[in-house]
Amino acid sequence: MIKKIAIFGLLFSLMFAISIVPALAVANLKGAPYRNLNNGTGLYLFEKNANWQIVEGGAWGKLNLKNGVFKGHGLEPNTDYCLINYVDTWHNVGGALLGSGTTNNGGNIVLKADLKGVSGKVWLVLDADVNDFGFMTGWNPREYLFEYSILP
Repeated sequence: MIKKIAIFGLLFSLMFAISIVPALAVANLKGAPYRNLNNGTGLYLFEKNANWQIVEGGAWGKLNLKNGVFKGHGLEPNTDYCLINYVDTWHNVGGALLGSGTTNNGGNIVLKADLKGVSGKVWLVLDADVNDFGFMTGWNPREYLFEYSILP
């Protein structure tokens, strides 16, 4: 009986550790509300490293999927950005321009996006790296925000 209780306790502890470690790993990231990342009302975008992992303490933003308002934080101050629906196909690299704006002195931005027909990847990129159609013309990923999850 004691052996069964010990095994149960060990299994419970392992399950708890497995479930809490990812939550703690993102809980310390810079001010972002990391609970309910996939709650259906918003799409979170984050600064990511070369391994596509979220940069702890990095820039982030949230796109409200109901009204199309994007709010970004921790970006380069006084810089022009574009929100794009990124598409990567074998014959071109591009997407659709959803909206654009300029960060304030604190590196924050609020812009309105047109979300009609949007699916897949959504990125916030430097305005200088995108043409008028939303096609990438430059590549500076350290300055971008990438989606936490892909839209259906």
